[in-house]
Amino acid sequence: QTAVCRQGLLHALGDAYADDWAVANDPEFVARILLQQCSEGSVLIVHMPEKGFREHCLVVLTKLLEGLTARGLRCLTLSEMAERCGVTFREAETEATQVYAKMS
Repeated sequence: QTAVCRQGLLHALGDAYADDWAVANDPEFVARILLQQCSEGSVLIVHMPEKGFREHCLVVLTKLLEGLTARGLRCLTLSEMAERCGVTFREAETEATQVYAKMS
């Protein structure tokens, strides 16, 4: 928490998660599970693929994006989602800084 606040970052939680790192042999299954969990406004958690490491997550992301598109959903940044709700990250950052100050 301290390092996050010092860097001016904020925590964000997701509501759709499928242990993508643990199911490397079936990326289609992972994408299917994520699609079952998500709806408009969901925050999906998927690990970033890297060359030689979690490469199956690229297939997960491809299948996931195809499925979201087929359902008429699209990806937004957290900033875009907050803006649509009338909240700015500056407000959230101020609140987080105040909470951190009380903890110190």
